[in-house]
Amino acid sequence: MVLSDYGKGVVSDTGARRVIAAAKAADVPVICDPKLTGLHRTVGATVALFEIRGLELLRRRNNLSTAEETAAHFIAENEWQAMLVLGGEHGVTLYHRDDPPLKLPCLVDAPKQLIGLHDAAATALAAALSNGRSLAAGARLANAACECILAAEASFEVLDRKTLSTRLDELAWQLQISER
Repeated sequence: MVLSDYGKGVVSDTGARRVIAAAKAADVPVICDPKLTGLHRTVGATVALFEIRGLELLRRRNNLSTAEETAAHFIAENEWQAMLVLGGEHGVTLYHRDDPPLKLPCLVDAPKQLIGLHDAAATALAAALSNGRSLAAGARLANAACECILAAEASFEVLDRKTLSTRLDELAWQLQISER
């Protein structure tokens, strides 16, 4: 389940609590893409999405030292399993409650656009988690989806299965070459 209303008021405090509780009771992962002012609506979610700038703002506002410390603080405070931080051309980082950070670099040479990163990451995470994959696997798929967005010409095109599949094939090929 993905909860994201861009701060427009569709997801109320009460509604968020009820939806997250029902999803947890049904063993359905919950992905939240909150505004910084709406973190209280994400308590108990499986994973929360942030941009690197949002994480940095949280760090400064809370007088914390590092990104890792900030992620750990908010994961504990909001009872999340993880936080996925989107860094655009810097890749993505999965901060997990129980594991060290998983930093996945962006392999796009010249990023062309950023619009749609949150939606691509949320969709990829939802696809992975709904198919029983781990948060780490979901983060890898989200990174590949974000790379597709970053590599695309600015347009109204959307990320589709073929584009993502092609990107995953390219990444697999690169891994085979690097292992030689």
